[in-house]
Amino acid sequence: MKLRERLKLVLASVKSMLESHGFLVHGDVFIRAVGNSEWSLWLGLNRGIYSDRFELNPVVGVRSRVIEDEVGRLLNSTGFTSTASHCVTLRSLVYKVEAPWEFDETVDPVERIESIERSLLGSGIPFLEAHLSYDALLRAYGNGKPDNFGTQYRYPVVLKLLGRKEEAIAYLDHYIGSFPKEYEADSYFPKYLAFAERFRSTVASKA
Repeated sequence: MKLRERLKLVLASVKSMLESHGFLVHGDVFIRAVGNSEWSLWLGLNRGIYSDRFELNPVVGVRSRVIEDEVGRLLNSTGFTSTASHCVTLRSLVYKVEAPWEFDETVDPVERIESIERSLLGSGIPFLEAHLSYDALLRAYGNGKPDNFGTQYRYPVVLKLLGRKEEAIAYLDHYIGSFPKEYEADSYFPKYLAFAERFRSTVASKA
């Protein structure tokens, strides 16, 4: 059987396993609602395919509809309908390393999928359930250090939701003021400035 055909079969099996635990397909990710609240558990399946093997690297996260809707509104973007508010690789929770599950001709795919399932149930879901609050997310964001995931957008939004508006504005001022001058011509910087301006306007209008 060709590698891509094996990958397709494995992905179908993983999908069935996730559905058995309440995770339903939502675009390119899987989401499990938490009651009727704004919160849901989130899982993405990163994958890589090589000449002799393929890899699955599940990423688990929590999603707050309120946070993601607000970030999307402030960015004037519709791309936040299935994004996570915080996520980590499942493997890092279990083995403390950033390594995927590998599949090649020498391994039993059923065993690998069962390993993913055990990791999800034993480490992934308990981690996610511990982060279903604004306070928990704020702790996870640390001091709001910018990253490719977008903490620099979500951190001030969560501060505002917690009623800490002055801290949120101070964070924006500090981040913008510390932005390297040589990167200010990059398209990201004016995008963030626009986000910050909309954020300030929102705070001022509700003062």
